[in-house]
Amino acid sequence: MRVAILTVLFGVAVSLQSAVNARLRSFVQSPFLTSLLSFAIGTVALLVLTAWRGELGLLSPSALVQLPLWTFAGGLLGLTFLTVNIVLFKKIGGVQTAVLPILGQLVMGALIDQFGWIYAPVSEMTASKAIGLLLVVCGVIVVTDLAFAAMKAKSDAPFIWKVVGVVAGMMSAVQATVNGHLGSILSSAVTAATISFLVGTLLLIVLVFVTKAPFANVRVALQAGPRYVWMWTGGLLGAFYVFGMAFAVPEIGAGQVIVFALFGQLLSSAIIEHFGLLGATKKRMTWQKVCALVVMLVGVMLVKL
Repeated sequence: MRVAILTVLFGVAVSLQSAVNARLRSFVQSPFLTSLLSFAIGTVALLVLTAWRGELGLLSPSALVQLPLWTFAGGLLGLTFLTVNIVLFKKIGGVQTAVLPILGQLVMGALIDQFGWIYAPVSEMTASKAIGLLLVVCGVIVVTDLAFAAMKAKSDAPFIWKVVGVVAGMMSAVQATVNGHLGSILSSAVTAATISFLVGTLLLIVLVFVTKAPFANVRVALQAGPRYVWMWTGGLLGAFYVFGMAFAVPEIGAGQVIVFALFGQLLSSAIIEHFGLLGATKKRMTWQKVCALVVMLVGVMLVKL
């Protein structure tokens, strides 16, 4: 139960990170440059933590070359998920961009648990888990206003982009599992998260230069002053989340981790919108959303059984 509660908090970190990075992007403009700044800050924090734990030796070239090549895929998968979401937002809209990857995460998480893929602990599907997942999906639909958005959605959006959204979510679930196994190999979830962030940061540097992001805007963000100092914490929140996934997946399995983190993410997102925290646009919580969150909580508890 302790790990489950922690995983909900890891999900809270995701929603906070989204709001924080949105404010940073309003100054920087480029989504890739925003992500690079976030990744870089998270990488520095993780390197400091790794050094404090006396685990820098695990990052030496001689140690890294002994790791299976696929265990470095966490950073690549995370970056791909980020990039695909940016593209999808323009293709199918914000609501479907949020929901379709969630569906992919839930499906892939259940498959990974069922078959023990990527060295994840096996947790076979039961009737209670199936009902729990169904309740979680229903809650997601209501909380994200998907039913209403579907009536207003453009009919000319190619179906392939919706498939891409689901696949992107599957990649996110694989990322969590890969990082979890890497953490098991190294006996350190912190170092696993550090490696994932290092890979992501290096790839983002390439992307930023390829897209010719406006570096001059970083100065604008730095000149925003103490009032907006919190907008630089996105990397810390992201590092906390990636560490959390690397820590929790070997403990309770990918499927449960995804469900618990998702609940924390949507609950905190609803609270942020309700009170207009972190510069978010106010959107009062309706009784339908409250009921949906309760339904999701019941679903989460059934998945845990």
